[in-house]
Amino acid sequence: MTDRIDLLLARLAARPRLSRRRLVSRSVIAIVLIVAAVGGQLLVGLGASLVVSRIAAAAEGDTYAYVGDVMTARIQAARDTAVDLAETTASAVDLLGASASDREIGLLLLERVQHADGVSAMAVALADGRSCTVVELDDGYLVRGFFADDDGELRGIMVAHDRDGRELPGTMHAEVADDVRGRAWYAAAVASSEAVWVEPDLSPTVTDARGGSGDGAAVVARTENGRTVVLVELDADWMAATLAQVPLEAPATVFLLRDDGTVLAGSPHARVRMRLAGARLDRELTAEDLGLSGLPLEAVAAGRDAVTAVDERVVFQRALGGADAAPWILWVEARPDALAPGISQTTGLVLRIVAAAAVVAAAAGVAVHWLRQDMGRLSAEARLDPLTGLTNRNAHERAAKALLRAARRSGRTAVVVAMDLDGFKALNDTYGHAAGDAALVATARALRGAVRTDDVVSRLGGDEFVCALVIGTPGSAAATAERLREAIIAGVEDDPSVPMAVGVTAGCAVAAACGHDLARTQEAADQALIAGKARGKGRAYSA
Repeated sequence: MTDRIDLLLARLAARPRLSRRRLVSRSVIAIVLIVAAVGGQLLVGLGASLVVSRIAAAAEGDTYAYVGDVMTARIQAARDTAVDLAETTASAVDLLGASASDREIGLLLLERVQHADGVSAMAVALADGRSCTVVELDDGYLVRGFFADDDGELRGIMVAHDRDGRELPGTMHAEVADDVRGRAWYAAAVASSEAVWVEPDLSPTVTDARGGSGDGAAVVARTENGRTVVLVELDADWMAATLAQVPLEAPATVFLLRDDGTVLAGSPHARVRMRLAGARLDRELTAEDLGLSGLPLEAVAAGRDAVTAVDERVVFQRALGGADAAPWILWVEARPDALAPGISQTTGLVLRIVAAAAVVAAAAGVAVHWLRQDMGRLSAEARLDPLTGLTNRNAHERAAKALLRAARRSGRTAVVVAMDLDGFKALNDTYGHAAGDAALVATARALRGAVRTDDVVSRLGGDEFVCALVIGTPGSAAATAERLREAIIAGVEDDPSVPMAVGVTAGCAVAAACGHDLARTQEAADQALIAGKARGKGRAYSA
């Protein structure tokens, strides 16, 4: 090998000087081309890095909104369920009448607490001073009632039940009379015609039995005649489990606050901080007690989503609830790569782009495309009712407002139709929730088939449906409501999975008559529905 190299060098040396110059020139050109190629790749990599960084910044905002949308949907579902339970229980107790016995009321509340997810206690208070409270214990339930004796004086009874609702022998004993009409939650319910969120307010005896009421939330509702008030308390551990379902790739600290800064609930990780602070302060905790940072709560409560960087952590804040709900603040603290996991992955791809320009740039583009597709799909899930696939309460307002604005600009007539199912509770009670769910799905399918794709069809909760749609003339609003009502009845009857027929009552309002304001129009439709049901169910009524 050495001899061959020496021979090659000798031949090169024997060539004329011009050949050696040519060889050097070619070498220089080759080096320049290599440098240019490497430099070009670096420039392409840097350019791709800038492009991907800008895309990542835009995707970051979408990620924060996605986290807020998912958590808002879950918390709002819990709120709606609690409000519906309070209102329906108040109506059920009121239907029993003034002659209802303490046993009848106690068994009704016990059945509701047994089957309601996330409910730790319920109380019913009557205008004549009678009351009953049911509290879930670790091994059963405690029922406490105050009812009038033959002399008209309140007498109290407390009795324990096992997990199956059976009364435990030897646990009944008398209680000192307690008139709950002096409680703050009773006064709040009487003063409002709508459901009101209040602080949990169990009596000392019941609180001692549970081992302390802790954090949590409660809602009260009354009947229209004011004779019956019902309190529903959400279980603090259940609320913590709900908050723990934040869609992040790493653990996060999540709190739910009132707009005054007091703490409603916290995720399991957050409750460690709450217990430490509670042992030190021995009072209701506030955001300041826990050292929660971010924007002032009054700024968030005004409707701003806030993202704040604090000591290598990111704090996300969002106000929950609209005009008909108490303002709660969602507070989430996590690492930046946890709040925006896709962004962290994109950053890793950007670093690889600088070293391997075109390949990594293409991979980053594909990754960002997948990320945006996944976020779009999950964000869509947060906007839709999981059972029926219709627009849910959170997305309904935005879509319906857009439809009313478009109708006003084009001079066309828009109408809002509110509907609920008559006999839905009887269907649920007789055949179970699977049959009720089948009726809701059949209703949604019938409504989608009866409107155009541009119209808005939403399920607001329970058996409450709302349509916002464009019609020919204001005079056809009632006919449109009746057509939708009949479509639902036919769709439910044709569904073999629904074992009994249900009726439909509808109320409608023309947007132009309400200044094309969605809140006013929907309120008018709701009032037409409520007033119409008082006159007779199974018809369509106009505002």
